[in-house]
Amino acid sequence: MLKALLTPLIPFCVTLLGALLNSNTTAGVEALRPGWKTVRRSLIIATVVGGTIIALNQGNILLAGAVTPRVFVKMLITPCVPFCVSFYGAYVMYRRVAATRQG
Repeated sequence: MLKALLTPLIPFCVTLLGALLNSNTTAGVEALRPGWKTVRRSLIIATVVGGTIIALNQGNILLAGAVTPRVFVKMLITPCVPFCVSFYGAYVMYRRVAATRQG
């Protein structure tokens, strides 16, 4: 029941967190260019959100100690989605600010 209630909240939280962390529109265009700072921020988001998703989806398997290689691969891939979403959000913000400053 808890999994069914929390699952729709995860994309919302990733989007909200990414928007809040990448919303400095007063900064110069170069300051918003995705770089190592953006990668670091995206890794933090991926760790938090990916860990939450892993706990929701594979928590019972982890607690039972029945982790198979297939489950382990799923757990490694899971944080890739929030990382990509966060990094892409930062890139889109950079492009949007750059476009408004040029036009």
